[in-house]
This record gives sequence, C-alpha cells and structure tokens, in this order.
Amino acid sequence: MKNFALFLVVTVMLVNNAGACTTFNLCQGDDVNLFAKNYDWHIGDGAVIINKRGLKKTAMKIKEDPGIPVEWVSTYGSITFNQYGRELPTGGMNEAGLVVELMAVPEAEFPPTDDRPYISMRQFRQYLLDNFRTVQEFIESDSRVRVAKGTGIGVHMLIGDRTGESAVVEFIGGKRVVYTGKSLPVRALSNTSYAESLTHWRAKKLPPEDPWRSVERFILAADSASSFDPKAVKAPVDHAFGILKKVAQGDHTKWSIVYDIKDLQVFFHTSANPKERVIDLKAVDFSCRTPVKIIDIDAGSGSILNSFQSYTMQANRKLISEAFGKTDFLKNVPAQTIDAIAAYPESMKCEQ
Repeated sequence: MKNFALFLVVTVMLVNNAGACTTFNLCQGDDVNLFAKNYDWHIGDGAVIINKRGLKKTAMKIKEDPGIPVEWVSTYGSITFNQYGRELPTGGMNEAGLVVELMAVPEAEFPPTDDRPYISMRQFRQYLLDNFRTVQEFIESDSRVRVAKGTGIGVHMLIGDRTGESAVVEFIGGKRVVYTGKSLPVRALSNTSYAESLTHWRAKKLPPEDPWRSVERFILAADSASSFDPKAVKAPVDHAFGILKKVAQGDHTKWSIVYDIKDLQVFFHTSANPKERVIDLKAVDFSCRTPVKIIDIDAGSGSILNSFQSYTMQANRKLISEAFGKTDFLKNVPAQTIDAIAAYPESMKCEQ
C-alpha cells in the first residue's frame, strides 16, 4: 500500500483541534451506559462519516519519524465526527460499542521512537475504533503500536465500551498512562491531567488559575457522573444533554454528542443546527463492499441514516480545505499537502 509522506507539522497541528472540550460517561450496571462530549472550538464545520470494516490501511507516514507506519485491516465499522478529513476523527463509536473521544491537555508527552510501528495521535482514534471492542483489548495493545511523538499541544482520551468499562488514557513523560477500574473513581475528563483534576474534585476547590475553566468543568461533569441515578431520570439521553449544557463554553461549543453505548445509537446537535439528530448503528451497513457514507454535520433532523451520501475524495477535500482555511495556524498549509490528506483514503483496499 502506498505511503503518503504527510508533513509532521500538519499531523502535529491537527491535534490542536481538541479545543476546550468536556467528556463524561454515565454508566450504571446494565440499565444505562451513556457517553457524552462537548466539542468546543472556534469553527463548527464537520462531517459525520460511516467507516467500513474490512479495509486494509497503512498509517499516514510522518516524514521526520524513522520508524515504520503500522498496518491493519479494520475489524469494526464506525460512526465518526470529522473536521479535518476522513480517517482523522475527533471521536466516534464503533459497531461493537467502543467509544473514543479526546481533549486537549498541555502536559502530554508522547513516546520516543522505538521498535514498534507508529501512528500519529490524530489518526490513533480511528485505529482504536477499527480494531477494538473493549477497553481491556485496547490496554493490552500497547506493545503492538506506538503513538508518534509530537511537539504541539497534547491530548488525552476518555474511552468507554459496552461491558461498562471506561478508561482515561494519557501520555506523560513519554509513557502511556491508563486510569481504569479503581484508579478511575469518576468518569469525566476536560483539559487538565486526570490526576490534577481528581485532586481538585476531591478538595471541591478550584485552583487559583483555571485556563478554559477546565477544572470547573471537570468538577461539574464528575459530580454529575458520580451521582447519576438512572431510576431517578425519566429520559437519560436528555439528562446527558442537560449536563453538557452545564459545561458548555458559550459560542465555542460547536457540537454536543451523546453516545448510547447500550443501544448503539448516536444523538447529536450542533450550534448551527440545534435540532437533535440520531443514528442507529444497528441499521448501518458497515461492509466495505458498499460505499463509505458521509453527511454534513449540520444537515437534517431526527433519524438521518437515509440522508447520508456516498463519500467522494472531492467532498473530503472540500471539508479539509474549508476547515484549514478557517483555522489560523492551518490556513497557509500548501494546497499539495491538503491534496495528499484528501487523497489518503484512496490508498485503502477492501479485504472482504
């Protein structure tokens, strides 16, 4: 499979679109398992993409990394939210119920080069959705792939699955750090390291400085997640959206998403279109023998599955070009680089 020599500067800058986001997981036994995310950023352009199982892929090549990009065949199809191009999602859920979402965090430091094949952090979310059904499977995968080292603002992730497990994943001091089980007393994440956020939550006290209101949002989300009682809530999805409203960042909150992991449904609305939309993953054709599907993130209302259109490279390039053009640190990226990112999915082959 052909490798695309995408510049490291682009892969580094792309992780910055994590913004001042908030994510949490409301999970109580077998009754309710909801995973919610506010995407806070200065632009709301985006697309929802139906990604297929059975696609053979090679990670985007990073020019300055001497290692080898990882190769894989996607085991699971997924629904993802994409702003800077297909295969580079902000997050999503796969057909097995694994949800992956990320947030910016200044403290991140990714692993140095070693013998493991690599993948950029920006593409790592799609890799997780393609390959794993549970948090435990992901935890056991560290020996098989390295998240490539970058120099821009870092990110960390909250992950949840259909078994009811959840995990915070961070990269600290060049090593992957995972909080799960007893080390994850509250299932929430914002833009401060989990350990620091937890300290302030337990003290119920904000730090003297709280950039992006990060700790404040974490405390609000953590309190809501830890006190959640599904028996006292008539409409859990609406309840989750209510919490997202509490931690919203005004005009900067562009997308609000609730994943119903138990029932494999995705609910969302955007600042440009406040009408709630829903996608039932159980009704999606994830076979790679049928076309990848795409829809503008601001389109439609209610059930939108039948409104998806067949993906084209032209639609991908339009999305990337518009998003880059509205992002100050990306608007001068050369057209040939945008072309390469847009064309990258054309390298994938259906193996089914």
